[in-house]
Amino acid sequence: NLTSISRPFNALTDFDRFDFIIGMDRQNVRDLKASAHKESDLRKIYLMTDFCVKSKYDSVPDPYYGGEDGFEHIIHLLEDACEGLIQKLQEE
Repeated sequence: NLTSISRPFNALTDFDRFDFIIGMDRQNVRDLKASAHKESDLRKIYLMTDFCVKSKYDSVPDPYYGGEDGFEHIIHLLEDACEGLIQKLQEE
């Protein structure tokens, strides 16, 4: 069940509010880094695929260009990344 919707990133509050700021692709990460206020903000920024355990991707591709198979591929990629993120959180 989805219990919320997405919202725009708020650089004024989110760097202080969250320990992990995760972008889906390199442009997201560049934009997040450009909005960082201090060095500690930069250390919170990750690429979602940084957490992949089984897959080797440098970004989450846009599923709209891969048709139905594209969405299936993205689900598997994100499940892998989420498993890796959970492992990281458990270690810390």
